[in-house]
Amino acid sequence: MKEGKLVPMEVIIGLLRAAMVRSGASKFLIDGFPRALDQAEMFEQMVKPAELVLAFDCPEDVMEARLLKRGETSGRSDDNAATIRKRFDTFVSQSLPVITHYEQLGKCHRISAVPPPEQVFEAVQAAIERSEAEVSTAQLRCSGSRLLRLLVPADRKSQGHA
Repeated sequence: MKEGKLVPMEVIIGLLRAAMVRSGASKFLIDGFPRALDQAEMFEQMVKPAELVLAFDCPEDVMEARLLKRGETSGRSDDNAATIRKRFDTFVSQSLPVITHYEQLGKCHRISAVPPPEQVFEAVQAAIERSEAEVSTAQLRCSGSRLLRLLVPADRKSQGHA
């Protein structure tokens, strides 16, 4: 981590898959993953295809200031200027192609991470709602009611709404 490199994808995907299975949930928000295109491809082969990707846009100077501020209290050895710069370089070379890939598939929603957290949260909620509406419409056209049940919350299923 001090070198700004990525953790091996087999380790990450194995941990994610195990946590997803243990949870029993059908929808997941996975923060900070995938960070490279080969991770995205392997995850979609081994676990499931992504329905939505959120990309948070933040200028490097703002991000660096935030990370340095976090480093004052986090105790993390990688919250220093040199490692942060390496992480930015890693992002451009390895993670930016992931965003481009999902944009080409129409699954990526870019959100500015500069506004206050409340506004960023509202933008995330809106992106998720748009994505669920798009998935619902596509599934109605293609798959009938069987797949629509995946989008109905569990409490509605028990009330006979699915």
